[in-house]
Amino acid sequence: MRRITNMLLVVSVVLLVAATVQASTYSTEVLGRSDVIAYYQLEGKPTLPTVPDSSTNGNDAAQNDIIYRSIAGPRPATGWDGFDATNESYDFRGGGDISLGASAQAASELSTMTFSAMVRMDGNSVIYEAGTGTDNPFQIQHWNNSGYKIYIKLGDGSARGFGQNALSDAEWHHLVVTRDGTNVLTDVAVYVDGVAMSQTALGTGGMSTTDAIRIGARADGSQRADGGMDEVALFNTELSASDVTDLYNAAIPEPATMTLLGVGGLLALVRRRRK
Repeated sequence: MRRITNMLLVVSVVLLVAATVQASTYSTEVLGRSDVIAYYQLEGKPTLPTVPDSSTNGNDAAQNDIIYRSIAGPRPATGWDGFDATNESYDFRGGGDISLGASAQAASELSTMTFSAMVRMDGNSVIYEAGTGTDNPFQIQHWNNSGYKIYIKLGDGSARGFGQNALSDAEWHHLVVTRDGTNVLTDVAVYVDGVAMSQTALGTGGMSTTDAIRIGARADGSQRADGGMDEVALFNTELSASDVTDLYNAAIPEPATMTLLGVGGLLALVRRRRK
C-alpha cells in the first residue's frame, strides 16, 4: 500500500509540473510572436489609470471610469492562463473602458492587423473601435439583430455580421478578428474558439469620428461593453487560420489538469482507507 501511495505522489508531482507548464502556454504563445503590438493580460484588480502592456513594446493603456475584477475560465475551476480560480479578468458591466496610448494607437491603425481576446458577452457591446475615416477605422461589435452576431465595420458605411447567436451564451470564448484591407465584404475574418464564422448578415452603420482606440467602447467612449474580457492582444499582421488554431489550443488547458485533480482525489481516498 505504501508503494501505491508513493507512486500516486510521484504521479501527482509530475502532473502538477505539467499543469503549471500549461498555465503559461497562452502568454508564451502570444509573446513568442514577433508581430505583437500590445498584450493586455487584464490581471488583478483594475486600478486607475494604468492598464499594463505585457509585451516589450511598452504600449500601456489607460482605464476610463470603473471596471470590475472577475474570475475567468472556459471550464469550471480552470483557466487559460492558470489551472485554478486565480485567472482574473476585467468585467466591464457597461461601465468603464480602456483607451490605448498614442504609440499603441499608431501601431494599431493599420489596414492589416489582428484583434484577439477572451470574451464573455452579456448583451449589446462594442468590443473594439479604432481610428477615424483617415486612419483605417475598425470596429468589432456584438449586437442582437435577429440573433446575436459579431458585426465588423471598416468605416465605409457597411457592416458585415458573422455567426448566428454568436457569443450569446454568456460563457467565455476565444474571439479573433483579422483584417487585410479596407473592404468589409472581402478583407475580414472572424473566429470563435478557433472556428471560422460564416457571414450571416449585411448592414450599414457609421463609426465614431474621434481619433482614438478603445477596448470595450466606441472611440468616443459610447456604447460601452456589457461583459468581460481577458488576454487582449493586438498584432500587426493578419493571423492565418492555423495561427488562430495555435492560439486557441494554447488557451485550453491540457487533460493533465483534470487528471491531476482525479489523482489527487484518489490519493486522498487511499490515505483515508489506511487510517
